[in-house]
Amino acid sequence: MAHDRYDIAEKVLEASLPLVPRAESGGVRNFLATILKDQKKFNEAAKRLEELLALEPSRAGLTFSLAMMYLRTTPTNRDRASELFRTYLSNECTDRDATPPCEIAERVLDELREGCTDCLGVAPPSSGPTPAVHPPPSCAQIPGTVPALPAIELSDLPFTNDDGTYTVFGATHHLRLQARNAEVTQQPITVSGCITATNYEQAPACAVHRTGVADPANCEAPAPSFHLADDCSGGVAVRVMGWASNWAQIFTMIEGIDQYGDEAVLEDEFFGHELPNPIPAVGSRVRATGTYGHFYTRGSRGRAADPRYGILTASRIELIQRAPKRALLPGMRPR
Repeated sequence: MAHDRYDIAEKVLEASLPLVPRAESGGVRNFLATILKDQKKFNEAAKRLEELLALEPSRAGLTFSLAMMYLRTTPTNRDRASELFRTYLSNECTDRDATPPCEIAERVLDELREGCTDCLGVAPPSSGPTPAVHPPPSCAQIPGTVPALPAIELSDLPFTNDDGTYTVFGATHHLRLQARNAEVTQQPITVSGCITATNYEQAPACAVHRTGVADPANCEAPAPSFHLADDCSGGVAVRVMGWASNWAQIFTMIEGIDQYGDEAVLEDEFFGHELPNPIPAVGSRVRATGTYGHFYTRGSRGRAADPRYGILTASRIELIQRAPKRALLPGMRPR
């Protein structure tokens, strides 16, 4: 059955006589122009029409009219409008000769699919006067003043030292940067810096002895390590591990240095590389060469991880500048 716009308006007005004066009849647009000016009236009319439609779902005029009302309200109501228009098209627009309401329904659905904000020019409900609409300024009207932006502070620290080795800043920077991570993690690297801390004071007495003597069964000892920074006063530091397998290796090397000085050599019996001479001490500057990443898994003393600055598993430590004092382990007499 075909319904022209006046017939549709009459059906809507019939359901909403207590809410809308009938003096100005003139079709769907006149009705909507009246009902959509008041949010409260709109909600009451929509509720009544939904109730009527639920009782008589075959009334195509109500389906179409309610869909028209929902066009320019909230996004949820526009979804409901699309649903009602699709129902109307499937029930009333099967003939080859399309009626005006069918053409309107098809057009609105197309516009809704394209994200229209003013489908068929229907205005949204309002609780007050309609605000004046001003066109956006053209490019020529936009002031050309550039806002003052804060200065971006870029670090002037280098990634590498003059000798080509990485700075601690450079190594940690590349480790965290996905684009350059492979440069420092896929092959051994050398990092130069100053030793700012060691964990020698954590060596338990049960682990401080010569090589060839086993630790007691209940002896818990951390793996030897030190921290390397660009500045001896502190700052960002990388933990260096793997240069000694246990405290017995260090103890024996210290005694060897006592006897042979700079000529002392000791190969780590578990890792197979030579221990550094002198033993790394706070305040000395060294070059540490090894593999770099977030984890240390080499030793028998458990694993370690540093997700922020990483861990350098070193196989060679070269002295650049001696520390003011020699490195010693707890219980050893001062040298």
